[in-house]
Amino acid sequence: MEITLSIQDIGHLLLILVAIVLLVILCVVAVKLVGTLKELNKVLDDVSVVSGTLADKTKEVDNAVSNVAGAVSNIASAVKGNQSTVSAVSALINSLGAFRTFSSSDDKKRK
Repeated sequence: MEITLSIQDIGHLLLILVAIVLLVILCVVAVKLVGTLKELNKVLDDVSVVSGTLADKTKEVDNAVSNVAGAVSNIASAVKGNQSTVSAVSALINSLGAFRTFSSSDDKKRK
């Protein structure tokens, strides 16, 4: 029994083998890409949670700063004699209470 192979047949056989190897490599890359996309999705979910928390904290800090600014303004007015000292001290106590609430809520969330 004799088998004859022409150079064209050998070339076709090599091209088929190369195509099979490339298909296997493509499948491996696709599987790794799916894993990478799942990890990326987890990271993006974490970023979403962190940015939401940051937005809430920013509103709380803005409120506390506004209270302190109002208290300082009241104290400055009281020093100038434009407002009673009692209301200035009251505003200061309110702003300190806002900071205390802010820091205590932050401590509770950390625990």
